[in-house]
Amino acid sequence: MDPGELEKRAARTEHTEHRAASPSGTPPPFSRSRVISQPDEKEEATRTMMSFIEGVLWLTLNIYHEARSEPQIGKLAVAHVTLNRALEKNQSVEEVVTAPYQFSWTFTKNSYLPREPEAFKECFRTALKAMISPDFTNGATYYHRKDIHPAWADSLTYVAQWGDHKFYRR
Repeated sequence: MDPGELEKRAARTEHTEHRAASPSGTPPPFSRSRVISQPDEKEEATRTMMSFIEGVLWLTLNIYHEARSEPQIGKLAVAHVTLNRALEKNQSVEEVVTAPYQFSWTFTKNSYLPREPEAFKECFRTALKAMISPDFTNGATYYHRKDIHPAWADSLTYVAQWGDHKFYRR
């Protein structure tokens, strides 16, 4: 439920509950329904924050496993591809990253845990930067290492190469 609808609903409930007690029809500032609605708002804010944190974590892991040895521009391009896919498919970053056979590290690794803390911290900074910077990849949603040429690449529009990856879009 969107916050505006929640406020309207709370106002209707308050008005109905306090009509007899308040001749002016103005609900008191600390009504029962207002107190009840605050936990819902807090829970929604908590869910939103957790969703953001999970998104940053999955984005960081994807950058780490796909591009940690790349220059900053290459890491950022991988991050933008991940974010572009999430936007295009209206999915969470986690859903995009863990989709079957989309990113090789999700099905070839025994563990997702990073083994290089400094590289992980750099990838975390890159993830945050990607979330606030404009997409310079021109909407790229695919990439591959420059030393291979998958069959799917021929059906897409080549965008550019950043680091050791070539980037494409539909």
